Amino acid sequence: MVFVDRNDGHLEVRRINSPRTTQMADVLREEEVKLQFMPGYVPGKEENVAGKLRGSIFNFEFVKAGRPMSGRFYFLRSDDYVYILRFTGYRDKLRSIRNQTDSMARTFGLAKS
Repeated sequence: MVFVDRNDGHLEVRRINSPRTTQMADVLREEEVKLQFMPGYVPGKEENVAGKLRGSIFNFEFVKAGRPMSGRFYFLRSDDYVYILRFTGYRDKLRSIRNQTDSMARTFGLAKS
């Protein structure tokens, strides 16, 4: 999903297998290993999030085409899966839609079959 322009706000949703016994911090570290090779990568703070699913938020900054960018990844646990809501965009634009990204993460749920 894209908010106005891809660089203004881009959402990607992923599901990874992760046994319930795996600590959320370990899942975050695995994702961070992939991110650390981005140009200008600077890790940010981690936060907790609770809504329909519980989890963690990982913030970071990087540079793309000489422009400051940021990422805000929500890691939400459901049984033996972790859903990752990956928001990326221009740093100032992503910060301005933070209320919406937080709301999406808090209300993210699974459809019952």
